[in-house]
Amino acid sequence: MKSYVQGLITGGVFVFAFMVLIGASSNDGEVGRYQISTQLQHQHNYLARFRMYETTIDTKTGEITKRNWVDAETDNKYGAINK
Repeated sequence: MKSYVQGLITGGVFVFAFMVLIGASSNDGEVGRYQISTQLQHQHNYLARFRMYETTIDTKTGEITKRNWVDAETDNKYGAINK
């Protein structure tokens, strides 16, 4: 009878640990949800001026969450642009 109770407790501990570990593997759904689109545009009215446009899109709803532009010649965020 003692080994039966000991086996029952051990089995219960394994089942409990399995359930806890399975529940810990879920994420909040934010991984891979946002996509960044970039576009490089040459400013024709200026000599050798470039702008980098960034757009962040929420792939779940399709809404644009952020828009940004960077003067690619003066901002070193993207490095040098080959001309």
